[in-house]
Amino acid sequence: MCRILGIVSNEGFSQEYLTEFRKLAGNGRVRREAKPGHKDGWGVVLYDGNVPRYLAREPNNALTDSKYLEVSGRVAKAEEGILLAHLRKATRNGERSIGNTHPFVNGTWAFAHNGGIRRFNVKPRGLQGTTDSERFFRLLTNRLAKDGSFEESLAWSVSFVRRNFNYSSLNFVLSDGDVLYAYRDCKEAEDYYAMLYKPNKNAVIISQEPLDKEDWKPIPNRNLAIVQKDLAVQIKALNSE
Repeated sequence: MCRILGIVSNEGFSQEYLTEFRKLAGNGRVRREAKPGHKDGWGVVLYDGNVPRYLAREPNNALTDSKYLEVSGRVAKAEEGILLAHLRKATRNGERSIGNTHPFVNGTWAFAHNGGIRRFNVKPRGLQGTTDSERFFRLLTNRLAKDGSFEESLAWSVSFVRRNFNYSSLNFVLSDGDVLYAYRDCKEAEDYYAMLYKPNKNAVIISQEPLDKEDWKPIPNRNLAIVQKDLAVQIKALNSE
């Protein structure tokens, strides 16, 4: 249970979005039965061309970690690119550690997830931590290395999970430095597992909660948002069983 953020910008990054996102560590939505807060870690990846650069990945509370302010200041100086950020709420599937802190990176791919896959005991090649989130990410990118098609690989990976495991949500943001993908797939608690996007003149922002008072558009359940560097947005249903 976490909060995720993705931004594609062609004319700089507003520090306001990272500032507002940080507040979700304390007051972001949680599931009805959960304790408040997403305070078990945070991370930010900013692409340099097609290379995902960790600006930070810390198993700390973003609200009290001064490094978050340093990182948001560095992001504000970037001229363009793709950014992924994550606030973690740890579950039984992974201890509080750097290795279990999102975003995860594999080659050119970076990934941040919100949700749980119950008893997800697969061990994909390259697995480093213990979270179900990284297991799903490695499953997807390993399949992608075989298929070459992102949408086909995603459909296969989602279908594999649906057939073999129970899950709350497969919500994620993911990028290869050229495109930002945001997928929404939840089986419960639809308000909590919402995915929203907001296009404007210079950027497209994806978040699970509004970060300002402007209009945000919902990504429907079991739909994939595809955001290009020219800020074109396509929303399409995933063709999977």
